[in-house]
Amino acid sequence: MTAPQIEIKQGKAFQFNLDVSAYPTLPTGVTWQAALVNPSTEMRYNAVATQTGNNVNFAWPSGLVDDASDPDYGKLNEDAKDGTAWMTVGTYDLEVYRSDHADMGVLYGRFRVTKSNFMAKNAPASQEEEEA
Repeated sequence: MTAPQIEIKQGKAFQFNLDVSAYPTLPTGVTWQAALVNPSTEMRYNAVATQTGNNVNFAWPSGLVDDASDPDYGKLNEDAKDGTAWMTVGTYDLEVYRSDHADMGVLYGRFRVTKSNFMAKNAPASQEEEEA
């Protein structure tokens, strides 16, 4: 039986929590890290990791300008290229590893990026608008 996939909507921030209590305590200065990897394009999208006790939260930003007062609100944010808006539609692997590159592990094909309405301001102009 195939494991279910977790859906990620383009342009919506995404978080994944991992309980690391079964793993040995990390050496001083070493941190948990993760990346969503598209095996078709070999593009890697790195998470921001935050650890509280035995829980590590891996987070990917939306990748869009999120400030509603900004004139570019809803458009691609050039400073957040690890965000979900920059991910192409498809199936992704999750690589979890330590900053010293030990204890690496991969969940193959468990994450699926899909289109969403969050990307509406990034859609190409319709042909009618282009002709006007």
